[in-house]
Parts: sequence; structure tokens; C-alpha cells
Amino acid sequence: MRAWQSVKLCALDRVHARMTSVTDALPPEPELPPQPERPLANDCCGGGCADCVFTLYIRDLKSWDKEVKEIRRLHTEKLAAAANQGT
Repeated sequence: MRAWQSVKLCALDRVHARMTSVTDALPPEPELPPQPERPLANDCCGGGCADCVFTLYIRDLKSWDKEVKEIRRLHTEKLAAAANQGT
């Protein structure tokens, strides 16, 4: 190995060590709630119910989406706070 190659490897090792220490300090990816299960076509009776399974599904899906967005927003804030502490 030539001398310049070992110097280059040492520099890469230092960069890798810094990157590893930063990523080790980051909070883990949050666990998301399961997405609501879509009803089958034959789950609806076709009687025009006020609480049709598809209406309930859409309501649950919107609620799930809102919850997931909030979890991701909070996680992004944690990542930003961790990055600010590392600098």
C-alpha cells in the first residue's frame, strides 16, 4: 500500500466514525399504527345505511392518516433536535 493510500483511508475512517456517531444518536424510526382494512365489496348490504362500512372505512382512513402525519411530524422534530445537539 502506498503512503497516500493509507492517508486517504485514515481520512475516510474519520469521516465514517463521525457519520456513525451522528446516526447512532438519532431517535429510531417510529412505529406506525396499522392502516385500516378496506372492506370487501360484498361487505356492504347496499341498503343505503347511514353508517355504511365504506363510510366508516373512509372515516377511519382519514383518522389514521392524520395520526400518521402527526407521528411523522413529531419524529421530524426529534431528528432536528438531535441534529442540533450534535453540531
